[in-house]
Amino acid sequence: MAEITFSSFKKDVYSNFKRHKKSIKRSIQFRVPEIEVVDIALSGSYGSRSPTEESDIDIKVIYRGDLDRDIIYNRLMGEIGIPGVPGVCDIHLQRIRGK
Repeated sequence: MAEITFSSFKKDVYSNFKRHKKSIKRSIQFRVPEIEVVDIALSGSYGSRSPTEESDIDIKVIYRGDLDRDIIYNRLMGEIGIPGVPGVCDIHLQRIRGK
């Protein structure tokens, strides 16, 4: 099996996130139906387009709702990944108010 280069891995992260963003968002919404998932985005070093080989993959979940953050986090942590990219992502929550 050919070894994957970091450059190739980064491309996979960005392209697969873009390609599967709607399904990832639906998966989050399914796991936490008490909130409205407004948007998701890569965050951290991948979000700023400056990852290193040691970087983990972070997904920011922008949502509306009053469900306790710990409950949301516990339902999502270790469950959400990017199809075609090995492993799961760290989750970061950002609650917004209003419409």
